[in-house]
This record gives sequence, C-alpha cells and structure tokens, in this order.
Amino acid sequence: MATAGHTDGEHATAETVAARLREADFVRLVGAATGDGVAATALLARALSAVGVPTQASVASIPTTAERETEADCTVALGRPAGAADLTVGTGTASATAEALDAVRDLGDGATLDADAVVLGFAGTIAAGETPGEKLHAAARECGLDRRPGLGLPTDDVVDGLAHTTLVHAPVSGAPESVRNLLADLDLPDTGAQDGDSLAQSALDEDDRRRLASAVALAVAGDEDAAPGRTGRVEALLRPTDGGPCETLAGYADVLDALARERPGAALALARGADVDALSVWRDHARRAHEAVRTADLARYDGLTVARCASDAPVGTVARLLAETRSPEPVTLVVGDGVAAAVATAAADTHVGAALEAAAAAVGGEGGGTRTRGRATVDGDGNHEGDSTDEADTDAFVETVRAEL
Repeated sequence: MATAGHTDGEHATAETVAARLREADFVRLVGAATGDGVAATALLARALSAVGVPTQASVASIPTTAERETEADCTVALGRPAGAADLTVGTGTASATAEALDAVRDLGDGATLDADAVVLGFAGTIAAGETPGEKLHAAARECGLDRRPGLGLPTDDVVDGLAHTTLVHAPVSGAPESVRNLLADLDLPDTGAQDGDSLAQSALDEDDRRRLASAVALAVAGDEDAAPGRTGRVEALLRPTDGGPCETLAGYADVLDALARERPGAALALARGADVDALSVWRDHARRAHEAVRTADLARYDGLTVARCASDAPVGTVARLLAETRSPEPVTLVVGDGVAAAVATAAADTHVGAALEAAAAAVGGEGGGTRTRGRATVDGDGNHEGDSTDEADTDAFVETVRAEL
C-alpha cells in the first residue's frame, strides 16, 4: 500500500493553527483547485483580514507547484500538499473546509460565524462530499438561511439545474430533454415557462417541490447502471438551504467546484465575493463530465476501477462521479489525454496521492495529492517499442498505480 513514509506536512489542531496565524505578520494560503480547497482558502483569508493579518491567497491544481517567491511568516496549504507549507489543512480524513471552520472559530475567539462564513462553510463541506452538521445548520438559521423542500440547484430553472448538476449522475444528467420528460410525467403546474423548456422552482408550492424532489431521488436510486448503494450526493441535492450567490448553498457548492477545476483564480474570486460569470463554465464542465461518465471504458481490478475517457473530460469530476455512482471498488482512477485523477472512498486503506506520484514519476510525469484524492500528468518519453507513446505510457502508469495500491 502507498502509505509508508509518505507525509503531507505538519498537521495541527485548530487551536494551534489559529495561534500560529494570529501571531504571523504575513500569511500565504495555497488552496487545492477544488470547491473544498477554494472555500477553505477564502474562509481563512476572511478570518485573517478580520484580525488584521495580511494574506496572499492562491489556488493551484495538483501537480502544479505551490511554490511562490513571496516571503511569509507562515504558509498554509489547504486541501493539497505543498512542499513549502508550514501547516497543511484538510489532507487527512477531514475536509479542508471543516478544519478551516474550526480554525476560523478559534481566530474569532468562538464568535458566531457570520453569513458569509456560513455560506462558504456549507459550500465547501458539500463540495468535499460531506454533510453539513447541526452546528452549521444552526449557524445558517441564525443568519436567516432557511431549508426548504425541493432541489439544491444553482439556478431557479429546474431543467437547466437538474441537467447540469454534478452532485449526482442520473439517467437525466446532461440531457435537458430527458429532464423535461421527467417533469412532464409529474404533471406540475404551469410556472410561466414557454413551450415547456423550463420550470421555475420558486413558483412551485411546497407539496410540488416535495414531489419533484422525490421523483429525482427515485430516478437516481433506480439508475440501472449504478453500483449497489452508490447514489452520489443526492442527500445534498434534497431539501436544500437557500442563500449564497446561487439559488441554494448546494448549488453554490456545485458551481464552485466546477469553476475551481476549470478556472481556479476565478473560483477564488467568486468565493471572496467578486461578481464572476460562473454558470456558463459550470454548464460546460457538467456536460463534459456526464458524457464521460456515460461513455467511459471501465476496467475493474481488485480494489481499483480504471476508466479511460475522451480528451476533453474533466478527469477530477469524472473520477468523483464514477466513485460515487458507478465503481464498486474503493479507488477509482480516470485517465484522459495526458492527465489522470483518482478518488478513494472512506473504505480505502491507502494514500492515493502517493500512488499517483509514484506512477507519474515512472513515466516521466508529475503527480501528487492527499490520502483520498490525487492528480497526475502522464508525460513519459515514449520510449516503448511496439506501441504508441501515449498508450504505452498510459498502460505503464495504470500498472504502477495498481502496484502502489
């Protein structure tokens, strides 16, 4: 197993992190290019600003280097390893957002989270695949953010939102016409949409929203291609909390994660309150991801599912969706055109980032990650007789991952 001898840096308690940051004159934050990493980075940046500590915040996808020339008293890596980091947050079993929230509370001497911190906390928690706890729900209620029946989508249009959400992969995913057929079977009231092309969720009463949510839950659970018990993040999709820059906090998590993987800098700007046109990026990302899940060539090994995808597939999101809906194995590896990503479930007893780092090095590429998530480039020298460079390097990469796991 790829665990021995591998470390992600110094992990510390929330109290220790808060103390180190409070005493610093300048802090550098380096987040993973995921919704979890971006939310955690923005949370700490806001909290440090509130106590008067200057920061420099950036987001970098693995295996992109996190090194910077800027001098800082303390460098914190969030959701990813970083060689120059003094502290790492969220590279173990807990998400970066969960650990950042604890540090934020300590930086504020236990003060109640404000609405912006609650929104980021919700978004990052859901993007990390976790369920917001009662403490976070209570903070949301105190800020006037209410739960309601329905679907946790980033847009009010159910057709648009359900076709493009990446919280789940269902038979209707990526297919607006299939969503319309599902809605037609429910015989929902006319909400003013033209020609049945859209349906405004805000115009439905609570009973109709419950019927809508139940139908979607049944569609996800009844997917014949799903692995037993694998339903994605359907719990986050149902009975959502309103608020944030999107229609719901779950929808915000969905958009933030897609944007982080496509345009990390824009994702951090969105998390820090900037006006960013994120929905078009989210739609395109989701369309490619769902198409890749539907068409991926899967191979199953002991403890590992390998998927080979088209060149434009967003491998990180595809790996997550396959792990949460299709793969019966604890680790899922997706290989695209020169890039690969892997996701491990809670049942996996290994270090995915270490496995991808070793496999990438074997073919002249770079890789890395955390215990549960990894990413790599597959850029070997191609010196393999009897096969094309790309295929040979990819095959060697996959075999090394298998051996490392």
